[in-house]
Formats: sequence, C-alpha cells, structure tokens
Amino acid sequence: ANTLIVLGASLRSGNTKSCGCLQVLSATKHGKYGSLVYKRWRGMLTRCLNEKHDSYGTYCDLEISQDFIEDFSKFYDEIGDPPDDNEVWTVDRIDPKIGYVKGNLRWATAPQQARNRKKGSRNKSGHTGVCKVTYPSGNHIWVVTWYTLDGEHKCKYFSVKKLGDSVALEMAISFRKNKIAELNGVGAGYSEHH
Repeated sequence: ANTLIVLGASLRSGNTKSCGCLQVLSATKHGKYGSLVYKRWRGMLTRCLNEKHDSYGTYCDLEISQDFIEDFSKFYDEIGDPPDDNEVWTVDRIDPKIGYVKGNLRWATAPQQARNRKKGSRNKSGHTGVCKVTYPSGNHIWVVTWYTLDGEHKCKYFSVKKLGDSVALEMAISFRKNKIAELNGVGAGYSEHH
C-alpha cells in the first residue's frame, strides 16, 4: 500500500487524486526518472510536504500547484531541463514570497538563489540584507550583507555607538541599495524583492 503526505488543504478540497501511483505512472512515461529535473521535483515535494524533512518548517506554508504535486510531467512542462547537466542548478521561485506555482519557477544557481531571497521574518530593519546585531558588551551595529557575482558572501558594518542608531541604519540601507544597483549593473540579477 502506498502512503502519500499531502497538504491538509488538498485533502479538504478533494484535489489529491492518488496515493502516489499517478506519479509513478508519470515517471515511467516521461523518461526523466533519475535526471536532475526529476531530483529537483522530488526535493521540492519532500521539503514542502514531508513533516520529517529538516527544511519543512521553512517551506510547509508555500503553495505548490496541485498539478505539480500529482504529475511530474506538468512540472517538467513548466520548467523544462536545466541549462546544462551541472548539479549546481536548483529550482528557484521568481517571487520568493509565493510558492511553486505556474509562472513562478526558473532554474538558478546558488548565488542566483541567494540574490533572490525575501526579507527574513526576524528582520526588524524593513530592508532585505540589513539587520541589527548586538554584541555581548551591549554595543550595536547595523550589518549589510550581499553576494558578489561569484557567490562570495560579503558584509559591511555601521556602528550605532559612533554614528547613532538612525544615521547608522540610513547609511546601511543606502550602502546596500547602491551596492545592489552596482552589482545589477554588471549582471548580478538581484530581484526587486531586495
């Protein structure tokens, strides 16, 4: 007997059509079983639907198109093959605030994914990549983070003690805005969500 973990909303709406056997059938029809696109599809389903997955808490509230859940071929029709066979390609949500739905998927590398993150839930600055850090001594800094074209993670600090809280925050926001514009000028591809 097959067991399938599904979203409660899918059960309540009646959208779930099988225990997983339709997925097995679609896997045999498309000839992509074991390919990178198939692995990424399975990974998407696992992190979003399997409560035992390490990343479930981060992804469980994301919408996944019911067609993508039940039929690999529909997912494949949407995203196609990755640009090459390199394992670096992952499935990225164009707008990270919404889920794995039609029109919101693309292939991306890890640096591209890093440049397309939404603002974290604990971010109190109101700006992606700008956060306040408090040292054990009680001193505060505003920290700006970004990724270079080759994926290197960078930081710059603005001292609240030296500049004052509001000036340090404004300098941090301005610095990151200018840095992102500079990077996008040479093709970094930071999204509008930053």
